[in-house]
Amino acid sequence: MAKQPDPPLNIIEYGALGVVEKQAVHSPISVSPAPVIDSRWLRVQEFLRSRELASTTLKAYEGELQRFCAWTTKAWHQVTRRDLERYKQELQTQPSSRGKLRSPETIRRTLATLQSFFQWLTVHDYIVKDPTLLIERPKSIPVVSKEFQMEEVRELRLEARGNTKLQARDLAMLSVLEHGLRASEVVGLNVEDYDGERLHIKVAKADSVGTVPLTDKARAAIDAYLSWRMRNDFEVTPTAPLFISLSPRNQGQRLGYHGLYKEFKKLAELCGIENAHPHRHRHTFATSLVLGGMETAKARRLTRHKTEASFARYSQKALDAEAEREFLERFGDK
Repeated sequence: MAKQPDPPLNIIEYGALGVVEKQAVHSPISVSPAPVIDSRWLRVQEFLRSRELASTTLKAYEGELQRFCAWTTKAWHQVTRRDLERYKQELQTQPSSRGKLRSPETIRRTLATLQSFFQWLTVHDYIVKDPTLLIERPKSIPVVSKEFQMEEVRELRLEARGNTKLQARDLAMLSVLEHGLRASEVVGLNVEDYDGERLHIKVAKADSVGTVPLTDKARAAIDAYLSWRMRNDFEVTPTAPLFISLSPRNQGQRLGYHGLYKEFKKLAELCGIENAHPHRHRHTFATSLVLGGMETAKARRLTRHKTEASFARYSQKALDAEAEREFLERFGDK
């Protein structure tokens, strides 16, 4: 019987150091990657396990590394600076799977993930030289804070009061968002994280945990919501979620991020507020602190920003407001 020709080896063979490239293939970045099962992925999994990061951040890291694995089949020790420069160029010029060009900030995050991974490979002696050392990330575009106007905040509250079934929960939810919490932090709260005076943030982005004192109005809203929960036989044990879904399908379960976002967008649309999303409350809270005269260091304790640079957009806005006020006092028309 004639020997059948070997099927073409699609790119990779396994060697002592991992996958050895037979012919490098670069797939379009926009193609959704299939799960990577070669030995390179074992290193990725080891890297992910070594990082103490929030689940959402780990998922983002995993997605970025999956995309890079789908783009090239080179073993980690064979990836060069030239490969990474070409990958960066494609990130900048080719649309994503959603058909849009990536923002400089998105590309910065992608390259930061690769730099973190290759640095880890180098430190653990899996590769000899880090190919990302000379890769420059795109410059960040300054982020401008986008606050709600106080009238918009009031309109959101009034709209929430109009829904008999949801008003207790939504008013409490809005009260918490108004204190600068990220949406992911709000849905992660348990009943025990509210001590009657403040909220204890135990899991947060960039480990920005801490406590947030609440106004009398916010405490009253949360207390009224918990009382409503008890009257309606919803669980209010210490480990129960603070905010629950009230939809027929998930009633009583923890309100998820997308559920919160959907409910908030619905309120904003009823109020006619454009470009509304929960994070704008965080901008509003931070800006109100500095405009109210609070020292930046103290304001940052409440917003839990780790660095002055990350808080700069708010302190700059306060400085601009003070400069404008003083200008009008000194040189405005009399």
